[in-house]
Formats: sequence, structure tokens, C-alpha cells
Amino acid sequence: SMPAVRELAQLTVVRGARWKGIDFSKGQLKSLRFHDCEIDDCRFDRADCADWRVWGTSVANSSFEAANLRGAVLGGVENGKRNRWRSVDFSRADLRQTVYVSAEMVRCTFSRTKLRKVDFQGTVFKDCVFEGELEEVQFHQRAFRGDAFPPNEMSGVDMRRARFRYVEFRGLELGDVC
Repeated sequence: SMPAVRELAQLTVVRGARWKGIDFSKGQLKSLRFHDCEIDDCRFDRADCADWRVWGTSVANSSFEAANLRGAVLGGVENGKRNRWRSVDFSRADLRQTVYVSAEMVRCTFSRTKLRKVDFQGTVFKDCVFEGELEEVQFHQRAFRGDAFPPNEMSGVDMRRARFRYVEFRGLELGDVC
């Protein structure tokens, strides 16, 4: 079946799309709604991606450098499926007011990313790098009522060049964080 894309009064819903090798840099992409999509090798550098809602979607080998993702739901869960973010560069992106229940972040880079007052809930971080200031950021072992998902073990996470201001690690063993 063809992926369905339809606009609903300022909202564009994208279902079942497979995007590969597309450059959306500097694009005006506000308020997109993604359901069960695959995004691979795409660039969203300096794009306006504010207010995105993402469910059951895989994003890999992609870049959101200096993108505006403010208020986006990046850790949405639908029908028991989480989003997967693999090898994604969030350097200098604005992730303030982003919302998470649970997601998987593997080999992602958060360098000088705006992360003020972000609660990652049960998002699992593996082999990720954080650099720059984290202010009022919360990392949890599990999401609230998130027992169906694997725990966040923060394995292979590099925070050597991060600065913390009121950062919380709830229920986490940090033996594999450097």
C-alpha cells in the first residue's frame, strides 16, 4: 500500500513512509505527525521541526544539527512500540520541552544541545555522547508505568565533556558512564 500523507489544518500526518537520503536542511517542517515510518540517511540541519509527534518510527544515520525540535514528542509510545534513534546527530539542536515516555537512543550525539528541563523518562541510552551543559535534565532507569520496556542502563555513555546543573539519575547504576 502507498504511504498516506495528508494535511489536517496545519498538521501533516505521515504514515508508513520510508525516507532515505533526503536533505531537509533549513526546511519548514513544523507539527509533522509520524506513524510507523523509517527515516534513514536524512538531514534536518537547521530545519524547523518544532511540535513533531513521532510514534513507532525508526530514525537512523541522520542529522538534526541546530534543528528546532522544541516541544516535539520524540519518545512517544503507541501500541507498545517505541521510536528508535540510531546514529543520530543532535548537535546544537533545541530539544527543550521535548516529551518522552520511552525510546531507544543508540550512538547518538548531544553536543551543545539545548537540553534544559528535559525529562527523558524511560529512554534507553547506549553508546551516546553528551557534551556541553545539561540543566534540570532527568534520566530514569524506567519510564513511569514503563515496565514493559527494557530498562535504561546508560551503557557506553560518554559524559566527560558535559556540565551538570541539577541533573538527576533516578534508579540508575552509572558504572558504564564515563
